[in-house]
Amino acid sequence: MKSLFSSLLVIFVFSCYSAFSQSTATVHGRLTTEDNEPIEEVSVSILGSSQPAEYTNKNGEYTYTVPADKEITLVFYSINYTQYQKTIKLAPNQKLELNRSLVFKNRITTIEVTDNARFQTITRIDPISF
Repeated sequence: MKSLFSSLLVIFVFSCYSAFSQSTATVHGRLTTEDNEPIEEVSVSILGSSQPAEYTNKNGEYTYTVPADKEITLVFYSINYTQYQKTIKLAPNQKLELNRSLVFKNRITTIEVTDNARFQTITRIDPISF
């Protein structure tokens, strides 16, 4: 009886593992600037999901496990770059390569500093006269 219970438990665990492993897919790729430079620390996440985000490494590369057979929207976010979203639906165990060039959004061309609050005249004080 104990042997039968152990065998059933092992079969149940393997069937759950097999079902779980088939219900996911993988998205991987590289995020770069417009000059083809890698972008580090870009968040890759699923819109509206509680699944933790992944982040690109120093080479701009990422790998993210996503639910299979479900339409999801991937969000690529960095504070310095324009956010990008892509809706996908992958089959179980499918691997999708998704490379993207992100646009820098904080481009400053010219800075002009003016100060109208300063005094226009200077009074010289001779320390010997005091």
